[in-house]
Amino acid sequence: MTKYILQNNRVYYKDKLLIFKDEELQLHLLQLSHDMSIADHLNKAKIYKIFSHYYYWFKIIESIAHFVCNCHLCFQVKVFKEKYQRVLKSFDVFNCCWKDIVMNFIMTVFESKNLNENSIINIMIIMNRLFKQVHYEFINEVTALNTAQVFYRSV
Repeated sequence: MTKYILQNNRVYYKDKLLIFKDEELQLHLLQLSHDMSIADHLNKAKIYKIFSHYYYWFKIIESIAHFVCNCHLCFQVKVFKEKYQRVLKSFDVFNCCWKDIVMNFIMTVFESKNLNENSIINIMIIMNRLFKQVHYEFINEVTALNTAQVFYRSV
């Protein structure tokens, strides 16, 4: 009994359709079987089991393995089997984020006319240099005590 059979202008190898070095056709067949909604992105072994009944090409196992390893969706949902070696630690960056700051003032932005008095409004700007976070605070008088109180309240 021969392994190769010519039937209807197609070559069969052990009753499987032989796909020659047509990488586009191989890729198209792999995409169809792997991306089917009922297939649900099968792994290498299951795709090979399906393919081995109908198709054959040289290095079919390597082609399937390469295709499944490069599937973007399979990579995203893949569960890694390694266990963490130790307890995760937080970044030191977050512990020191407000240690390097810049403070600036915008003086006499506008005059507010209340019923009884004129008050001058100034803006104090406090910026975290690491994360570029900015706080804007309105301040009436720019004195050391008043600035410290506003800083303590806002940051």
